[in-house]
Amino acid sequence: MVDDSHSERPPGGEPPYEPPPGGDPYHDPTMPQPPIPGQYGRDPYGQYQQPGGQGAEPERDRMPIVLGVIALVIALASIVIGIAALASDDSAPAVDGAAVGQITVGTDAIEDEAVTGAKLAPEAVGPGKLGTGAVTAEKLAEGAVGTDAIADGAVTSDKLSEDALGDSEIPDGSITTEKLAEGAVEGPNIAPGAIGGGKVADDSLGGQQIDESTLSTVPAAETAAVAEVALALEGGENGGSSTTFEFAQASSDGGPAAAKGPVLAECPEGSQVVGGGASIVGPEGTLVPVALTASTATGNAWAGSAIAYAESGAGWRLDVVAVCASG
Repeated sequence: MVDDSHSERPPGGEPPYEPPPGGDPYHDPTMPQPPIPGQYGRDPYGQYQQPGGQGAEPERDRMPIVLGVIALVIALASIVIGIAALASDDSAPAVDGAAVGQITVGTDAIEDEAVTGAKLAPEAVGPGKLGTGAVTAEKLAEGAVGTDAIADGAVTSDKLSEDALGDSEIPDGSITTEKLAEGAVEGPNIAPGAIGGGKVADDSLGGQQIDESTLSTVPAAETAAVAEVALALEGGENGGSSTTFEFAQASSDGGPAAAKGPVLAECPEGSQVVGGGASIVGPEGTLVPVALTASTATGNAWAGSAIAYAESGAGWRLDVVAVCASG
């Protein structure tokens, strides 16, 4: 017979608990279990109980919350102090991005001139972090940009101000013909004596490029200082005697020959040839494909020769004139 005196219940409750065969007759799982001694809980009748007494509301431990608030206040104060020091102290150490973590500071949050070179880590600012036109000459220290920092072809003439480069900035031999635009160097850009004979190519200068007044007497010429023909024409430095001039003329036939000459215009006896010339005359003054091959003094006469360089079938004549002087 099982003693169920321990399972008494209020009137109107459920029938007593009957343990299963072989079960614990003193354990009724349908009854509320009393709390473990020393812990909060409710008694079988729904009342709070605690070590201090039955039915009292437990006192909660607020210490972790207080400590968390204090830690949050300290962290916020540290951030404020750090930002103030960054804005006012130029000697502050560089800020490492890894130490900041995910915190980002926008441009609007930084005072003017607050970020200086001393506060930036080496290579912290690269080309990808600079806007177009952000770096101007006024923002660069003297000597800050050297040759190694400039890419090939980065500096062109349109990026240089007028008179930006003087003789001291250009090494000897750095400017060659390939680096000069056509017409870039003219007379005003060349110093006197800068170009000598060794710097001029053969036959590169003609009469239009030479100022005859700058030429001196040719040392090898025997009579360069005396113009004998001119003196003879003036007649003033030949003992006061008077000189007479006359012309001697000769012509070829007028047929369509391929070549004519030499045709001689001889000066008469007692006179001397001092000049002459030759000309080609076509039918009624028209041009014919004929060229002079010789027009020169020979003995006491003037000689001329000509040759046709194309077939035209037209007749032509070679006229030769000699200038003769006597007296």
